[in-house]
Amino acid sequence: MDVHFCISTLQIAAGPYSLVAGVVFNGAAIASSAAVNITVTNLAPVLYNIRLTSGAQQLAVSGAGQPGYNYILMSTTNLAVPMSWVPVVTNAADISGNISFPNVPIANTQEFYRIAEN
Repeated sequence: MDVHFCISTLQIAAGPYSLVAGVVFNGAAIASSAAVNITVTNLAPVLYNIRLTSGAQQLAVSGAGQPGYNYILMSTTNLAVPMSWVPVVTNAADISGNISFPNVPIANTQEFYRIAEN
């Protein structure tokens, strides 16, 4: 008989884990499975929307990441190596993983953005 079980959590640290399933039956008897090794990886945040707001004086920036994690929006004026990324604003992702930076001031005529876990 195949039995499927799912555990979900909002925040779990990336890294290796060993899982063992156990069941109690007949009141006190215990049966355990063999250990299963898994590796949890946290996906990198993704920037998916940048738009002008307030008469082209500000940007609204949004993306996706891990629910409840803090993310920082960073900017640079040049993509030449070495890049110098400057923190702009920090926000937390909502319970669905959506990240929003609604009122980002425009500081330069040319600017590049990225989102990183804080």
